[in-house]
Amino acid sequence: MIDPIPLVIIFGIILTVVHYFSESIGAHFKKYRVKLVSFSAGVSIAYFFLMLMPEIYGGIESLDKFIFVYILIGFILFHLIEKYLYQHEEKERLIEELKEAHSLVFFVYHFVVGMVLVNITLRNITEGILLFIPLLFHLSITNVSLREIHHSLIERKFARFFLCLSTILGILFASFIQISAMLYFTLFAFIGGAILYIVVREEIPEEKRGKPGYFILGTFLYTLLIILLWLLEGI
Repeated sequence: MIDPIPLVIIFGIILTVVHYFSESIGAHFKKYRVKLVSFSAGVSIAYFFLMLMPEIYGGIESLDKFIFVYILIGFILFHLIEKYLYQHEEKERLIEELKEAHSLVFFVYHFVVGMVLVNITLRNITEGILLFIPLLFHLSITNVSLREIHHSLIERKFARFFLCLSTILGILFASFIQISAMLYFTLFAFIGGAILYIVVREEIPEEKRGKPGYFILGTFLYTLLIILLWLLEGI
């Protein structure tokens, strides 16, 4: 039997390294980026509807229907951050402050993702792996978090390194500190809303951009994988 704690810490180390070098990884796969982004979006959509939503629904016992309010908050928060960034981009000082605030929100976001990853992996290693894969795609291919932050912040190595540590810090925190079911599902629902916004707004290519075939392929393969795992668990 695999010990989930060392495994999830390995997940965190991998995500931290990929997060830090995401710019270089993105440049390396630049030729295939459109295809990979479309494929990654398909994987993320399949995960959201087939794994994330049922998990969130399981929190109704703890939070009743209010759990869906936290999904809405996560979605709206990321939307508002993006709107502020774009609508004030001509005001240099304000946009600098907003982008630093944006980086703080993304730090919290990835910190909570790390906590959620621990809780899922402790309960079921397979489900932890299924969450790890979309996260890996998200950080290595789409590169949303660093791309949205002001370039000067990215160039500050310490600030960038600290931001990239957010996931592993969340993992370490959740590994040693027990959180209540209510807090867990609150955070999970918030992350669900944030992930939905990121996938719909950032990962799925707009208008004529993107490769629908790769999007369908990513959705189909990950859906098939999840269904096969469901069937195996039922045996």
